[in-house]
Amino acid sequence: GKRGTAEMNMITVTLQYGDNYVDVEFPCSDNYLQSRLNELHYEGNFLQHAFVHEVIEPKELSVLEKTFVSPDELNYLAKRMDSFWGDEETQFYEAAKHRGCVTPKDLINMTFNLQKYTLIRDISDLGKVGQDYLLNTQGAIPANDDNNPKYAAIARELLTSGKGIVTDSGLLFDNPELEFEEVYDGQVFPPYYYDSSVLTTIRADFGGKSEYLYLPCES
Repeated sequence: GKRGTAEMNMITVTLQYGDNYVDVEFPCSDNYLQSRLNELHYEGNFLQHAFVHEVIEPKELSVLEKTFVSPDELNYLAKRMDSFWGDEETQFYEAAKHRGCVTPKDLINMTFNLQKYTLIRDISDLGKVGQDYLLNTQGAIPANDDNNPKYAAIARELLTSGKGIVTDSGLLFDNPELEFEEVYDGQVFPPYYYDSSVLTTIRADFGGKSEYLYLPCES
């Protein structure tokens, strides 16, 4: 289940316009976001271009500081990050750093490509290393198969391949068999069911693009 914005804010930034500053916590509702942006007294479309004065948390996203971003993109990114479990958040940060993700669009696409990158944080249990690698790259492994020696063999091959990228959090492996997919084109957000209160979804097609509306929505 989702942790919910009341329990966990995945991204908190300070936005600036002129001499005005406002802290915004993501993920958030559209009404909350608009009310925070109104405090900046910006007359244009700040939902498209907002200046990030500071990334309060997580510091791993400080690459966004002193850049113009779309708050809508930050909100979508935070919703995607709120679905992480286990070590996926650390895996995401290290993979994003390795790939050179510097925009919300890059980071959103990274959340859809975590299978391409495996982060090995502990090599003491080779069987678990092999299982974690297959689980990450293939999405599933057989149940009750913990003692299968193939997992340790996979781990040994992986760790001796010389392809591990040393990071602050462990060894990162880039799976060459998987292509990095640009799921988000920078214009229309891919469908993502974040809010459990959504009862129905409408797809609107125009000019070769599809946009998704989640109902009921805020007035």
